[in-house]
Amino acid sequence: MVRSGARPGEGLGAKVVLLVALAALLAIALAVGGWLAYRLQAVEGQGEELRRRLAQLEQRLPPEPADGEAAAPADRGPGNAAGAAPAPAEGAANGSAATPASEGEVFELGLLQMALDAIAQQDAARQRSLVGYLAALPERPFRRQMLSLFRDEAGDPLAAKQAADALAGPEAPAVDDDPDDGLTFGLVDNGEVDGWDYELMLCPAVLEQRDPYLPAEIDRLLDSLRQYDQGHGRIWLSRIAPQQQAENPALAGSGLFLLVDGRRASEVRHARALARRLAFEGYDFTTRSAAGSVSPWRLTLVYCPR
Repeated sequence: MVRSGARPGEGLGAKVVLLVALAALLAIALAVGGWLAYRLQAVEGQGEELRRRLAQLEQRLPPEPADGEAAAPADRGPGNAAGAAPAPAEGAANGSAATPASEGEVFELGLLQMALDAIAQQDAARQRSLVGYLAALPERPFRRQMLSLFRDEAGDPLAAKQAADALAGPEAPAVDDDPDDGLTFGLVDNGEVDGWDYELMLCPAVLEQRDPYLPAEIDRLLDSLRQYDQGHGRIWLSRIAPQQQAENPALAGSGLFLLVDGRRASEVRHARALARRLAFEGYDFTTRSAAGSVSPWRLTLVYCPR
């Protein structure tokens, strides 16, 4: 006997709908779980290749100081990298069979795969997000390896510059030990976040002359630089310490020159175009090789006229 107000089969229909909904949820859960298992299997399957890439990144880093030896302090000009990383893992270095990946290693290899994909696909948003995440991690070899990868290979200028800044650490404030020279050292212009950065360095010989017209000449040079690259990034004015000249041959000698890393074709082109433009303003800049530079999207101009 059917109760008043209820239709025949109504209860059965509700149960069928509920069963269909539960089956759909179960299918979704199985699909997601299967996808995650597939991704983990894929990452572990690519583990040997990814470990090889990690070993290559480790070889780019300077060696760690020996036990008991203090690490050399970083000479923090804009974008100069500091720190060290241990030697590559034995299995990765000699090509022997890799041991099964631990949970932490699977995570790191998966993160490396995401980074390689973002770089290969020229995905600027993903590159910046990954660099931001890596920069917030505690200092350890994997962090430095990944940031070095983005610094050297990211196609997005902002991601590459952020990676270089994260490797270098906080910038030390400029110290003006001669306030009477009329010059203000340090960061003089912030500019655009994705523009080219510039550092104008003055040699000791120029500063020792105490030329009263030097501040006006430097201002004119900086204005010429801004006019040439109106979408520029950060601009610094700094002095070259005698110790820097002794340790870095690229900073020795007199003249006006731009330090150029010949491994970066875009940097070479940009430096040559800048030198041609400054020549119209009366500044005879030439280019000088600086293969040791690790800062992308940044040009260093050395001002040391004869």
